[in-house]
Amino acid sequence: MTDPRIFYDHLPYKYFKSIGKPNSKYVYVARNPKEVAISLYNFLTTKKHGGLLFGFNESWDQFFECFIKGETYYGSWLEHVSEWWRHRNDGNVLFIWYEELLNDLPGSIKRIAEFLEQPVSEELKQEICEKASFEAMKSDKDVKVADFLLLPPSTFFRAGTNKSWKDVFTKEQNSKMDKLLMAAKHALNWNIDFS
Repeated sequence: MTDPRIFYDHLPYKYFKSIGKPNSKYVYVARNPKEVAISLYNFLTTKKHGGLLFGFNESWDQFFECFIKGETYYGSWLEHVSEWWRHRNDGNVLFIWYEELLNDLPGSIKRIAEFLEQPVSEELKQEICEKASFEAMKSDKDVKVADFLLLPPSTFFRAGTNKSWKDVFTKEQNSKMDKLLMAAKHALNWNIDFS
């Protein structure tokens, strides 16, 4: 393939550092870990053709304990995000929170385009906003992210919010997660509120 190329993955920074070219650029999108936990649990327990797609058959409570301990795919959310956060000021890394995308998609598109040194007209920015909306992605039959799973986008795109965790987390689980996040937020000087 010829440059420039775009790859979408969930790998930790250390792996990209070893496989990327010196002029590679990375747009890293981090998300509230409460939402990540809910999303991952729903993904792992997706049913297809009457059976579990990934064979994961644990309860939410069991999964939550694994998630808190970092015993899930890609390991600890906290370690994963912290590693990228430490490189947020590198010239080839743009670190953005999913919550920023939800709160200001046009501004986030502008920021990403500037980082990638790609011109974006107001017309193109509007088109991107429309196509990147949750409703558009969930209903678009050509969305490629769900193709490899052979799932319809309506299954893959579940809620599109940053508040669905409130319907699932117990008070104890929320408190446990908040303690971990507060310690990390202060240690790493994160600019995000997960409440």
